[in-house]
Amino acid sequence: MLFGAKPRDPSERLTCLSHSSTLAVDGHRLVRRAPLPGGTAVQVSCVPGAAVFRHRTALTRYQLSGPVKTLVERGQLLPGSTFLDYGCGLGADIRGLRDLGFNAFGWDPIHAPDGPRGEAEIVNLGYVLNVIEDPAERLETLAAAWHLARRLLVVSALIGDANADVPGTVALNDGILTRRSTFQKYFGQRELQCYIEDALETVAIPVAIGIFYIFRDPSEHQLFVQGRSRRHVDWDGLKLNCTKTKRLPQEPRAVRPPRPDRFAKHLPLLERFWSSVVALGRLPLPQGFSQYSELCAAFGSAKRALRHLLRHGRQEVFDRAQAARRSDLLVYLATSNLRKVIPFSCLPESIRADITVFFGSYKRGLVQGRDLLYCAADTDTVVLACDEAVVGWQDERSLCVLPSVVDRLPPVLRTLIACAELLYGDIRGADILKIHKFTGKVTFLNYADFETAPLPVLVKRTRVNLRTVQVDVFNHAADGQLLYFKERFLDTDDPEQQRLLSTSDLLRQLGISDSTLLGPRIPELRRIISEANRPNLAEDLGLVHAEDQVS
Repeated sequence: MLFGAKPRDPSERLTCLSHSSTLAVDGHRLVRRAPLPGGTAVQVSCVPGAAVFRHRTALTRYQLSGPVKTLVERGQLLPGSTFLDYGCGLGADIRGLRDLGFNAFGWDPIHAPDGPRGEAEIVNLGYVLNVIEDPAERLETLAAAWHLARRLLVVSALIGDANADVPGTVALNDGILTRRSTFQKYFGQRELQCYIEDALETVAIPVAIGIFYIFRDPSEHQLFVQGRSRRHVDWDGLKLNCTKTKRLPQEPRAVRPPRPDRFAKHLPLLERFWSSVVALGRLPLPQGFSQYSELCAAFGSAKRALRHLLRHGRQEVFDRAQAARRSDLLVYLATSNLRKVIPFSCLPESIRADITVFFGSYKRGLVQGRDLLYCAADTDTVVLACDEAVVGWQDERSLCVLPSVVDRLPPVLRTLIACAELLYGDIRGADILKIHKFTGKVTFLNYADFETAPLPVLVKRTRVNLRTVQVDVFNHAADGQLLYFKERFLDTDDPEQQRLLSTSDLLRQLGISDSTLLGPRIPELRRIISEANRPNLAEDLGLVHAEDQVS
């Protein structure tokens, strides 16, 4: 078996075959066949004369792959942790991680057959499942990789375009045989998630299109999921006020030595404590604040320290922090109702403390989360919530926002997006989110050079239908569809506003309306500019760069 490995226990539900053999179909029977040497073609009996060359699927890359980048970006690959690339191909990820100082190693049946294939804290099964033409071996490979992952398994596979037909290919098993005689199975996003969960009997978290995390410890799973619903508030400007409230004039008394001001004496400690308090919306647990014992020694207890702070004008900020944290937790509890409920004792201690402080009991929190989930499924409530939104741009049928401002939306819309995130992955993987007001859909839009281009080109559209639990991916790289009036999605103080407003003025001079999300495609815009007899306008609008993206 090219990607197989013997299971840890023969009684496991997923029984794997020895890697010294593989399966083949002989008429109506499954038979074993001898292993093939690396690089040798696999004969495919269902396509006469056809052969699959798996070694041709290995790519030469000069940067980390998408799945490995997510590990670094989301803080999952910590210094000192071990990383196994199961099916490492030419080893680009291994070399890149070692250059960054990580303990990484890899194995591949063809390109690195002598590489170590032992347990690791993180195992990456990167774009392997989609190149295995044998469904039984594919399942065995997934189980073998999970067997080696002590903490986290990362599984990725190609997700197909819902509208695409691949020319020059032949149907083979549940995938296609390409022109290069390689096999490819294009999963659907939801299909891949269900495949992983059914095979491993655990929950897979989508991180991006075609990339999933599977945690060994349910507590780590919950911490990762809760982190998505947690807003990022910049509290840097909230400095502590050392000035005490002035008292009314009183009769003069005998002069006494001034009492030491504990607030001023321990100001650096209190500032660190305050940062922890406003981030949590509650008192930190003793193990959650490294100077907890020092704080208690200075003020008697954490509660007294907090009361001391609130008397110095911090009450309003604390109330806002509590409201924000409760809202974040409510969104998390709403989506928790979509899965089998995790027992309270199995939740991380920090989440248990959150639930107890803000909801009193786990049961009450889940009930309120379920009520919010019902509201997110109600069209009228969604429309009203869109009307209340103070960010983004909307028309009669949809609301479009940047991922960075989602935490400023009403809780109903945040819950709707959080539900879509369970199927799509991290919303930060998209440039614009489009909430459909009436159809229960959320669309994630990706543009080329979104940050810098005045007229970014749409390259991919991912539509999540929450009513049918379906994810469709559409490739628009060749369509030439532009994003107009980009400044309407940005904050008014964004430094790009002035430049974009100048571009929008030119567009309005051409008669292009800002009343809809979509505008003319590149050929049509070219025709409009030509009819206006303003040839230099194409360069002013950045149209040449946009055409380069399409080509």
